[in-house]
Amino acid sequence: MKACKKYPAGLISIILICFFLPFSAAADELDLTFGIDGKVATAIGNYEDYAFAVTLQQDDKILAGGSSSNGADLDFAIARYNPDGTLDRSFNFDGMLTTQVGYGDDEIAALAVQDDGYIVAAGYSMADGSRDFALVRYTPAGQRDSSFGLDGIVVTEYATLDDEITAMAIDENGRIVVAGYSTGTAGRAIVVGRYLPNGELDNTFGTGGLSLTGVGDDSLVRSIDLDDEGRIIVAGSYFHDDRTEVMVLRFTDAGRLDSGFGVEGLGLSGYIQDSTEGFAVKVHESGEILVGGSVGGPGDYDAVLFKFTEDGLPGGGFGNNGMLEIEASLEDDMVLAIDVKDDVVYLSGFTTVDDARQFLFISLQFSSPERVEVPEIDSVPFLLKTGSASTGLNIGRRQVSDSYDEYFADEENGIALMQTTIDQARFSNFSNDTSYAIAVQPDGRAIAAGISEENGVASFAVARFAEGISVTAQNAMFQETSPDWLATKTPFEVSRSGAISGGIISANEFTIVQRGVVFSIAPDPVLKTAEGGNGGNGNGNGNGTDTDPPVIISATAIVNVALTRTTLSVTTDEPASCGFSLTPGTPFQNMDTLVPTADNLTHTRDITPLVIGTSSVFIKCRDTNNNETVERVVPVTSETISQNPDIPGIEKIAAGIGGFIVGTAHAQTGDTPVRSVFDTSTSYDEEGFTEDGSGVGRYSSIIKNLKPGTTYYVRAYAVTGSDIVFYGNQETFKTADSCFIATAAYGSFMHAHVQLLRSFRDQYLVTNVPGRMFVELYYRYSPPIADVIAGSPALREIVRLLLLPLVGMSWLVLQLGGAGLLFVFSLFILPYLIYQRTWQKE
Repeated sequence: MKACKKYPAGLISIILICFFLPFSAAADELDLTFGIDGKVATAIGNYEDYAFAVTLQQDDKILAGGSSSNGADLDFAIARYNPDGTLDRSFNFDGMLTTQVGYGDDEIAALAVQDDGYIVAAGYSMADGSRDFALVRYTPAGQRDSSFGLDGIVVTEYATLDDEITAMAIDENGRIVVAGYSTGTAGRAIVVGRYLPNGELDNTFGTGGLSLTGVGDDSLVRSIDLDDEGRIIVAGSYFHDDRTEVMVLRFTDAGRLDSGFGVEGLGLSGYIQDSTEGFAVKVHESGEILVGGSVGGPGDYDAVLFKFTEDGLPGGGFGNNGMLEIEASLEDDMVLAIDVKDDVVYLSGFTTVDDARQFLFISLQFSSPERVEVPEIDSVPFLLKTGSASTGLNIGRRQVSDSYDEYFADEENGIALMQTTIDQARFSNFSNDTSYAIAVQPDGRAIAAGISEENGVASFAVARFAEGISVTAQNAMFQETSPDWLATKTPFEVSRSGAISGGIISANEFTIVQRGVVFSIAPDPVLKTAEGGNGGNGNGNGNGTDTDPPVIISATAIVNVALTRTTLSVTTDEPASCGFSLTPGTPFQNMDTLVPTADNLTHTRDITPLVIGTSSVFIKCRDTNNNETVERVVPVTSETISQNPDIPGIEKIAAGIGGFIVGTAHAQTGDTPVRSVFDTSTSYDEEGFTEDGSGVGRYSSIIKNLKPGTTYYVRAYAVTGSDIVFYGNQETFKTADSCFIATAAYGSFMHAHVQLLRSFRDQYLVTNVPGRMFVELYYRYSPPIADVIAGSPALREIVRLLLLPLVGMSWLVLQLGGAGLLFVFSLFILPYLIYQRTWQKE
């Protein structure tokens, strides 16, 4: 009998353990078999540990390298992980090592594993106030290799100022090829070098093993790769004419600039209006060169993938003049690392959400269209020829040749639409996380490494993402030819009723009088008007031209004495925006906004209580074509009595316990009809378009009033002065599903309580297998139940009451994390334990 009585507590414990474990907003695509929820944070020293490089061994063990503070300065630091994310204790006895190379800061920027399993780390070592090239080789067990350099260490001073290795590769002969920079009196220049396997400079390469090249006023190499012919490709950025440009250079096996690449060895990027930067390079098996980087400026950086042909020319048929822009958030995004496996490209870096950085992981399908024929270009004005290894560089004295015209890609080539996934990962709720390196395992899972910093303490951060896009899935996702000056932005911020997309329009021969995006639940949406021609209808998402203002079906201002507030509620016959004022004659644009529901038909707002019978509220509404209603005078009345007075409203109960979970949105009350969230009527926009100004440049488009759980197709469009419409590449996205039962109960998935439950689901339930199973079952069986609830005011009130404990529990866990979980656990378990103990005494 006692055993039977234990089942309720056991069942509650299982539910809490399975569904409410505080997974910290992990992305679904993180490989949960790696580390903890797909992530590992490693403290090597006390507070400053930075990982800038990652590589894989043949036995699938993972090496991450960077630096660690010893309390006085930074030292080389490496951690080796087993395939499951645990530290490999066979490596230097505890899985970690540090090396003091010089007497100042020492940091690793690149790692490589030689065929014999020996590990080479490259970066810089600080001496006498300046940085020098530094290499260290370790045995497979993590000990310094005494046969390499001086006790495993090689330091090279190239110039009197800072020199630093930023990238490294091992060629087929086991030689160590490095790239970095050297600082002169007028800026930085590029250095490419080669060391023999024993650590000596290779005198057959460049001048004494090193080759110097200056580009622009200042240049910086950040990445290196070797092609099938042993040629060296480096990528980074250079500064010229007050702007930063992506840079790709190719060197011969002898360390000389390859004059057959681009223009005198410098690759040409397509004409781009904004500043660009390159951070990572990889040569595809086709010979084409992929560079990850960014476009824009601080606060407006977007992640970018550039493509160059094998000859160093802009990659035709790819993005916008060889530049594919990927917006992962409304704030800064950057690609800092790249790897390629088969025909899938893997990118990592960071995205910014609410001023906090998170790991950014992107995988996309690579395609190689036919090469674009480009005009011959003679010379580059700012290229400094390869120089000697002398010190005291003066990069300001550079050779000047004739300038060249800006390159425009062939307009006959279209934009390839690629299957793309974008994932994010954050190591804790309050950390800043950046991925500086990526390596792809043979099974397609990607290892991203970088730093996680919180409260001034930085740690090695390593995450593993599940397999990227299958190379066999939808390998040819192309549409009809699009002009290469028009590209569609990848949709982001996708919600249950909206998304953000937009376009990029480069300089072209046309005058663009209207631009925006078209969208539809069917592929290949086109721009439509009432007559079926081209054009727009303001900033709305509908079709046709509407001159009739919306009709206000009902409008109330009801005082809730218990909550000391007045709730405004307005219902219109078509999607609209509504505002209110306490002063008659207020222009619509000066009114306070009412909060719309998903369909933009119902609008609510809670305001300071007004005196019943003596005060009025003045309301106006506008539709998406800017048609405005006349001013409606709404008298203030007392609260309507519920149809079921025995059941108190959820808001009253919440107010009684402090009101800490009551939001500004208010559920519909009384007999006001509630439209089901599953209604397929035309109040949701199944197709439409936006208008976002005119001219060339980058623009964003806000798409609203979409149907939850539906796949949409979107294309950027541009209308010329002669009324010709051009379309960009087609992108797809799927709106998220609604929290069906809660949405039906509260009348809107914008209600504060629904938003709270959704956050709990997204941050906790869907981050673990049992939680995902529960959510899947919920979405399968809840829609018909929600339809019944939505049609009954009494049932809505009952369900709101029943949901109150879950709402409160979700708030506690979201706000307090583990502490909230323990509190919720105690609410369930402690009363039972007290009861059980009392029952046993009896």
